Amino acid sequence: MRVLVLDDSHLMRRMMRRALRQAGIASGADVVEGVNGEQGLRLLSEQAFDLVLCDYCMPEVDGGQFLAAANKQLRRIPPVLMVTAQDSPEIHETMRRQGSSGFLRKPFTSEELRHAIEMALQ
Repeated sequence: MRVLVLDDSHLMRRMMRRALRQAGIASGADVVEGVNGEQGLRLLSEQAFDLVLCDYCMPEVDGGQFLAAANKQLRRIPPVLMVTAQDSPEIHETMRRQGSSGFLRKPFTSEELRHAIEMALQ
């Protein structure tokens, strides 16, 4: 499975990469990283992915803006799983309306990641 990981934190991207590997979802070579939604849009337009793990709070273009722009600009987008430390029902509802396939609250375990991905891909 090819996964695009978008997060402004290098440490968080590394943790997500490790959790994906531990969950048996993607090897290191199958994971591409981006630092914000703007870079994510460019990567999605250039490459095919099966899933996007996207931080909700990022500089320049955040997760919500990324998802809205992806839905407008691209013909097809893979499931997008929002990853956030914020657990607000309002944020969840906004992201659901914009097309998010699910949510994962930071911090998380590889098992929680696997479960959230399984739900997002259904």
